[in-house]
Amino acid sequence: MQTSIFIDLIILSSICFIFKKKRFHAVQYLYVYLIIVFLYCSFISVISDNLELWKVKEQIIPYIVFRVSEVILFPLVALWFIELFHLKSNKMYKITLISLFLLIPVLLQQWLVYMKVFEYRHWEVYKTILVWIIFYSTSVVTNYLVGKHLVKEGVINDSAPT
Repeated sequence: MQTSIFIDLIILSSICFIFKKKRFHAVQYLYVYLIIVFLYCSFISVISDNLELWKVKEQIIPYIVFRVSEVILFPLVALWFIELFHLKSNKMYKITLISLFLLIPVLLQQWLVYMKVFEYRHWEVYKTILVWIIFYSTSVVTNYLVGKHLVKEGVINDSAPT
């Protein structure tokens, strides 16, 4: 039951992201999405496969939920963060946004642990928060660099926000 709710959440968040008004060019979103997926999947591979700090269940449904959330849900959360981060320049807004978006992946991961999709081994929540701080910082810098590169190549015009 909870697994189907989580899959519904992934589908709903994907649909919402696809149909909402975008601030950046579609090519920029595609590049940033691919870089985010590469970085996050590499991180998950190191944590779960190499270091075995996260143990993913061997059953098919939890494994699929874990991999789909790795490729779709968590990168979409990062893209939403980038979108909202550039919306306003108010410092209080950005502090609130960072706090909220640090809470979202922590709660989603805790939900996955609660559903027994995977389990932590020698892993604490503060490590997850630290990882997401680094991940969001890298995502914002990546978005900026990709935007500058696309302007330089002439794919998007200079007046578009980057």
